[in-house]
Amino acid sequence: MKIVAAILAAGLSRRLGRPKQLLNWHGIPLVRHSTQTMIDAGVARVGVIIGHQAAHVRVALAGLPVDLTMNPDFADGQGSSVACAARWAIEHDADALVIGLCDQPLLQSAHVRQIVSAWIASQPAVLVPRVKQQPTNPVVWSRALLAELSTLTGEQGGRLLFQRGVATPTWYDMQTPELLEDIDSEEDYQRLCNK
Repeated sequence: MKIVAAILAAGLSRRLGRPKQLLNWHGIPLVRHSTQTMIDAGVARVGVIIGHQAAHVRVALAGLPVDLTMNPDFADGQGSSVACAARWAIEHDADALVIGLCDQPLLQSAHVRQIVSAWIASQPAVLVPRVKQQPTNPVVWSRALLAELSTLTGEQGGRLLFQRGVATPTWYDMQTPELLEDIDSEEDYQRLCNK
């Protein structure tokens, strides 16, 4: 079974006001930290979807064994990056795609392994981790939904498929409140740096 993972790192970080991909996270760029977490989780292949500040993100990821995929439509929103990730996974004949975000710094490789193991156990169309009844990331998408994901555009990511009735999430409840922590604002960043 071939399970691949993609980190979405193409966005404009409008709410933060500066590229979150390049934030200093304990001495390394945040995107490198997030990508290394996925590598350490032991998936078959890791890709990073890049766009805004692409040249700097490439430098931040130098030397890591990852595929870099440019999203030319990154300014349109997350949907276009999810579509790029799905097309990349299809190209690599993946059985499942783990989609992670670069702004979830407390995510650990053990969390990813746990989520992937849960997907392997029942192989649902899509497995969404949930903490305290709140959906979180990373999400695992089966091969059956990759073609549909590859058509997304605009602001909304994969949850648009739920709204359209194309897919129904299989919830995976976890006792890991750290997975609800992400960086959307300067306040988030400072608070998490000080944790």
